[in-house]
Amino acid sequence: MNIKANISISRMSNDKISITVRDDTSFIQFLELTMQPADLANALTGLGHVACAGEVRGLEYVGKSCIHEKRQVEYPHGGGPKRHELETWLLLNCQEDGWIVDPYLGSQSSICRQGGKTLLNYNVRRYVEVEEA
Repeated sequence: MNIKANISISRMSNDKISITVRDDTSFIQFLELTMQPADLANALTGLGHVACAGEVRGLEYVGKSCIHEKRQVEYPHGGGPKRHELETWLLLNCQEDGWIVDPYLGSQSSICRQGGKTLLNYNVRRYVEVEEA
């Protein structure tokens, strides 16, 4: 599979170097490598096969198009819980087949109160083959 990708190199707070690779189509950051600055310098100056730590994730979404949709649901238990409790409730109760719930409720319009009801505005996403998008 051939993809278009972006690479980012940054220095982390622990002084290690982070190299991340993101797929342009799905916007999934699917590879992160971490290494010491001296190891990066060795790799850039021709020393082959420099060891580093790596994490791979989201490969099943690479090359696919991400579809986002907004959802709203009434929270049935009143209006007192903290945001993290509402986010947990969303994950447990609002999962739809074929969609991934984004439980983040930190934006200003995520939690609304209307007429004694608590309404949660959240997003879902799914990844489809590019031909379907």
